[in-house]
Amino acid sequence: MLLIRNLNLNNMVEVFVNPPNIPDILKSCDIYLSTSLFEGLSNSIMEAMVAGLPIIATNVGDNQYLVKESYNGFIVPCKDINAIVDKLEYLSDFEDVRKEFGQNSHIIIEQGFSEEKLLESYFKLFSNMLKS
Repeated sequence: MLLIRNLNLNNMVEVFVNPPNIPDILKSCDIYLSTSLFEGLSNSIMEAMVAGLPIIATNVGDNQYLVKESYNGFIVPCKDINAIVDKLEYLSDFEDVRKEFGQNSHIIIEQGFSEEKLLESYFKLFSNMLKS
């Protein structure tokens, strides 16, 4: 937070640690950035997608299943500051792309990760187990 203050970014950057109202916070955002070094299937990215945000995420874990390059966001190499800044600048400059990517994020979640899809997948898994 000292860096944010030193760079005079107080009006542009907020840091949240374990907030109780994540959906409300996400609704006020324009872009979701995940710079994880290790990840599974990221709940935080999925929450941002439900909120209809464009995503920039590092190429770790299962992020590539959530973020479709140039469709709902961008996958960037870990620790590649230049790539992260480039994608942030691009999305910051083009509101129409942010909105399109955000809508696409929501579509991906609805089509592939809804409760209905989850139950369907479990049913299929259990059915296949019974056949074996």
